[in-house]
Amino acid sequence: MRPQDGTIATAALTSPDGTTSATFTVSRQPGRTVFALSDLHTDVAGEIDFSLSPYGPDATCPADMWNVSNGSVTPSTMSWTIPDGIPGSPFDPDPTYLESAVLAHTGNSSDAHGCVDSVVAIGVLHWTIPGALTHLDVIDHGSEPHARGAVTVKHGHPDVYTIASDDTVTAIVARFGITQDELYYLNPFGPQAPNIEAGDRINLSLADRGAPPA
Repeated sequence: MRPQDGTIATAALTSPDGTTSATFTVSRQPGRTVFALSDLHTDVAGEIDFSLSPYGPDATCPADMWNVSNGSVTPSTMSWTIPDGIPGSPFDPDPTYLESAVLAHTGNSSDAHGCVDSVVAIGVLHWTIPGALTHLDVIDHGSEPHARGAVTVKHGHPDVYTIASDDTVTAIVARFGITQDELYYLNPFGPQAPNIEAGDRINLSLADRGAPPA
């Protein structure tokens, strides 16, 4: 179910030294989702790219992989649009796993933290909509044919599943008592049938939705 039209998220981006700042909004319009940057102020030279990240702003490298990239920020590209109905779109149907908006130098050499993309400014995304799933019982019913991978448990609940050779998505979801749609909901950036491979790690926790399994 899609959210009603109107603003669904906001973020105030700032740099640690105060030289860069911007306001970001996500809004729903008929048939599309619109992102917009406004009031951008920066002294940073060179190309700056904008993305949305499933990591919180306290993460070491929130601008690296697993982002929704929107491209370079220029005076003529301060808003971006995603039409509804794009298969696999990160905004179809629930984008609330995204935690922060990030301005970064993309493709620069690694910074002092070893990050590929050096963060210029970052802000927490404040969503005005609830997640589509607020509760999900994931129960490990034990190894079975085509679902023999290892399970990491956190706080007494299945947290991460590592795919074994010969596993199938059908058997994996049966093992944990969920549907394929629920599995994909938990892993918006993760592997999807038929493209799963041995060694891939699948998130099983609502709390960790979106971020790559550690």
